[in-house]
Amino acid sequence: ELTDVVLVLLFAQLLHAASYGALHAISVQYIQGFFGKHHHGQGQALYSGLT
Repeated sequence: ELTDVVLVLLFAQLLHAASYGALHAISVQYIQGFFGKHHHGQGQALYSGLT
């Protein structure tokens, strides 16, 4: 039934949003630690270019 499909799609979208948000937050924090204060912008640019 259409209602069941919509609920599955909604759940999948929410799961995707949560996992992407977590990965992004962890990646930004890793970049801050790896590149340091002086090269943070370059690290962020590299991350944006690769993703």
